[in-house]
Amino acid sequence: MSNRPSSLLIQNVRLLDPAGDRDTVTDLLLRDGAIAALGADALAKGGELLDARGHWLLPAASDLAARLREPGATQK
Repeated sequence: MSNRPSSLLIQNVRLLDPAGDRDTVTDLLLRDGAIAALGADALAKGGELLDARGHWLLPAASDLAARLREPGATQK
């Protein structure tokens, strides 16, 4: 059984979304691991509270230039 709440209200998070051209401080509601609401809608629906002041929320980043030396050159 998981200790994770089914609804989590993240308040005061800086939301950076390049695809949606968004850079704002807002409230966000996660329900069952997915974004359920943003802004005032998130506050109205509630959930377990997490104050994220000073933290950023953004899409995952990957280093497409990573060199893992596999296969071969493992001695380096």
